[in-house]
Amino acid sequence: MILNEDLLIISVKPEYAIKILKGEKTIELRKCAPKKVGKNGYLLIYVTAPIKELWGIYKIEDIIKENPPTLCGITLEVKLESLS
Repeated sequence: MILNEDLLIISVKPEYAIKILKGEKTIELRKCAPKKVGKNGYLLIYVTAPIKELWGIYKIEDIIKENPPTLCGITLEVKLESLS
């Protein structure tokens, strides 16, 4: 059973939602980290106008809370790993 505290809903522009669904975009950066949901929670993807629909539900693997310079290093490492 999925409880409300296990759900995080984010709004995403259609072009990024398509990349998420194709697996081309695997990291989502946000200004504020979620407070209630954590690892093993679920992420609902709401696609903004003109579509205005829920497009997917994903299991959250990890939430990284870091300052921007550190996050840039982490995302670069993930990108390089995916290329090899």
